[in-house]
Amino acid sequence: MPKALRVAVVQPAPVNNDPSHPENPLKAAELVTRASRLEPDIVVFPEYFPFHESRGFLDAVADSGVYVVAGIAYREGGRLYNTATIYSPEGYPLYRQRKRYVGR
Repeated sequence: MPKALRVAVVQPAPVNNDPSHPENPLKAAELVTRASRLEPDIVVFPEYFPFHESRGFLDAVADSGVYVVAGIAYREGGRLYNTATIYSPEGYPLYRQRKRYVGR
């Protein structure tokens, strides 16, 4: 029988309920650390949690040693995208998928 996949699902709220709060990346890093204590194979954030990739977040992913999937605000070519990103257990992005039809 195949090994069961252990998934930790994170349902965060933005700091002070403010999507642009500068501490949201720190909160995301803290949530990865807390979820990794459950020893999952993967930590999953919701479709969109308002934070960007920060060194602290990437370090938390690397320290956790698990895959992380997160819907983040990702800037590319001067534009901001709601982007699903898969991070490796080493803390680097493996794959990004931008949302095609925001608001539909």
